[in-house]
Amino acid sequence: MKKYLIVFVSVFVGLVVFMPKQELIFTGLNTLAPQKIEVGIEDNTDMWIYEDLKGLDVLYDKIKVAKIEDVKVFPFILYNRVSATSVTPADSFSSMFDVKAYKVVVSYVVFSPKKLSIDADTSIGKITGEYDLETSKIKIYLKPSADFKNFKQRGYFKKQKDGYVYESIIR
Repeated sequence: MKKYLIVFVSVFVGLVVFMPKQELIFTGLNTLAPQKIEVGIEDNTDMWIYEDLKGLDVLYDKIKVAKIEDVKVFPFILYNRVSATSVTPADSFSSMFDVKAYKVVVSYVVFSPKKLSIDADTSIGKITGEYDLETSKIKIYLKPSADFKNFKQRGYFKKQKDGYVYESIIR
């Protein structure tokens, strides 16, 4: 039994280490093209168990909408995670969308195939939520910080006893 466990763990580690992470990332980015979303990447490094992307520019319909300092993609087959740090709106959008995300983590677990889990630390507070891949519905819970009172889009959030909630269908 011990021999089988060693073989299983070795195969799993081999799959994670030698998985073509760059190809997975660029395939994922190509799926965004029909929605007019493009991502420019300054630097891309394979770190054995994850892919490290630096200096990302996010464009919608050829217009720069956000800058992301660092993204780490962890493709662990059963549990996959994308972690982004320092997400800021582009200068042209900063007056309309005045929030900065210090860290954003999106997780996908094979055992829950229709949901993405979202966690973020932002200038307006702590965000947790999920995105339903089948219905395109997003539900976000916010525990606000002091800066939330100055947030221009706070009208989209509904007040609850322990914070705020935002629900929408993204098409």
